[in-house]
Amino acid sequence: MQVKVSLELKDRNGNVKERREFYSKSWVKNYIKTWCADITGWTVKIYDKNGNLVDYHGYITESYTKECPSSVGCYECIKQKVRSANVGGSDSAGILIGTGDTPWDKDQYCLANQITGDVVTHGNMEIEDGTEGSVEPYVRLKRTFTNNSGSDITIKEVGLFFNYYLLTTTETNYSYMVIRDVLETPMTLSSGGTITIKYEIFIIY
Repeated sequence: MQVKVSLELKDRNGNVKERREFYSKSWVKNYIKTWCADITGWTVKIYDKNGNLVDYHGYITESYTKECPSSVGCYECIKQKVRSANVGGSDSAGILIGTGDTPWDKDQYCLANQITGDVVTHGNMEIEDGTEGSVEPYVRLKRTFTNNSGSDITIKEVGLFFNYYLLTTTETNYSYMVIRDVLETPMTLSSGGTITIKYEIFIIY
């Protein structure tokens, strides 16, 4: 399974200033631990994006051993990863950007210096399903950021964060990082400009 990251930078007038693509090699440990939990039903410990050590319950465990509140359906008691419905335009999950250039490490759980929503407007997450593709089945995640800060911003890192949501007798909701990449060359997002970032996760046969 591979990940291709695409970035497109535009100025305030919509003119394309730069396009860039690279292959990510930067899955962090959180990802393999949650994937293991999902296929086994185990409960594992991971770090959320705030550095808290939290429980991640695998799907089987939650589906078969937890009771759903009578007021909701069981589909509301499991998890959503990164849909527009649960991420929207927030800066808590989905594709996120930052200005830090701390070298990548497998144990990282957040961007070195995330750019928050009060500085750059985070567009809704978009998801394209190409899993029935005949050559390289894929899932493409896409998000556009708009710089409304009044100043240029230098982007040095990008990351992908999933949302964990579980409703049983109590509610659990947190975000955790699965990929972080440090750009080889920073990109300058001008005032009023936009940057669109795509994560294409696909399988090569």
